[in-house]
Amino acid sequence: MSTTGKTSTAPNEPFSMMLLEDEAFVSQAIAHLLRGEGACVHVVHSPEQAVTQAEQHNVTLAILDLQLHGWIPPTRDYWSGLHLQFDHAGFYAAVRIQEVNPSTRILYYSAFNGLRESLLVQELGHSFVWKREHPSVEQSLAELIKATHIVRAGGLYRSPTIAANLAEARASGIQAKHCIVLRLYADGYDGATLAHQLAPYMGWAQERSVARRANELLAEAKETLGLWDLPKHELLRAIHNLIDAGQL
Repeated sequence: MSTTGKTSTAPNEPFSMMLLEDEAFVSQAIAHLLRGEGACVHVVHSPEQAVTQAEQHNVTLAILDLQLHGWIPPTRDYWSGLHLQFDHAGFYAAVRIQEVNPSTRILYYSAFNGLRESLLVQELGHSFVWKREHPSVEQSLAELIKATHIVRAGGLYRSPTIAANLAEARASGIQAKHCIVLRLYADGYDGATLAHQLAPYMGWAQERSVARRANELLAEAKETLGLWDLPKHELLRAIHNLIDAGQL
């Protein structure tokens, strides 16, 4: 099964949707299909435009691409206290949109299918259609439209590949925080610098115990992924291999 939640026929009453997508062909095709179902579709091309539309319209559902070409992430200070990673435009837009209108439902439509992205979507309680789940654009768009019906009806939808990622993570005990701490470690952060980077994501106060808590989380992540006894150079190689394979 490719969904969680329940299926539903799209309601007949007018409804407002937002589409954040930087590929013109894709955005035009999606908007055309949604308008054919009676939706008022607001197409935007940046998270900032998405927030403006959310302020001006009562958006029922926001369909968001995760990564936009040329978008520059905000400073890490913005994410203090938020349980998020900060390097995807879609995650940033989702948080900002729901600050303006908490009732707006979020559905990601993205070519990303990494474990970290899947886990963060789950952590946020959002839905996710993977663009490459099907061999043709037509099939992918059909899945997206099906997902909009489910999400608007109050359910969750995740493509089969995303659902499989989450099932594997549940079986192994991997959480989003494990992916994030290992990615930061692979980027060269360790000790106090690792703690500084992790504190906003984890919601930790800047105190003396932060470095110890960061080291404990790193140890927990290594143990969960079976990387506990590796020398540092082998550990780094193993982490990069997992990242390249979309498993971290």
